[in-house]
Amino acid sequence: VGDEAVAAGLLHDLITHAASPPDVMLRLAAKVPLYGLPRHALLRDLADSLRALIEGGALGEARCAEARSLLGRALLNAREYSQGVAELELAIPGLAHQPVEAARAMVRLGWPGRTMWPIAVHRHWLERAADTVASAEIPCADRLELTVNRATALLQIGDPAGWHRHRPDPAVDA
Repeated sequence: VGDEAVAAGLLHDLITHAASPPDVMLRLAAKVPLYGLPRHALLRDLADSLRALIEGGALGEARCAEARSLLGRALLNAREYSQGVAELELAIPGLAHQPVEAARAMVRLGWPGRTMWPIAVHRHWLERAADTVASAEIPCADRLELTVNRATALLQIGDPAGWHRHRPDPAVDA
């Protein structure tokens, strides 16, 4: 019905209280609308569940990378920046099979205000995200999301490249 807080609460209960198999738990965690979580405690519970899933050893390398990416995102939203950044950095090498998720993680690392990194490090992550998007077949909606988020991050670090319009994709304009 469009109520993200209720959806987040229900998913939270399933993730933290049901004895779901690891793959099911990971799929449920991927559906949690992190911005819709009504309380900081829910983010911590989600992060704890994802940590347990990763440490449990039941996930393969690729699924573990997906879990780390989700964990990093949850920690960033909980304002636990250093831990979130560390998880995203660990996740990226294992996300080669999912270029959209890899690029999202790179954009999150390029977003300023979460670390005391020099601007060059943020720019590096944003350029890696752009290279990942350019070299993969990515659905139009995901490509647009990544382009907008990357441009916004570039503008936040004061890089005028964020204003440059990218060439339209002929496949999208057709």
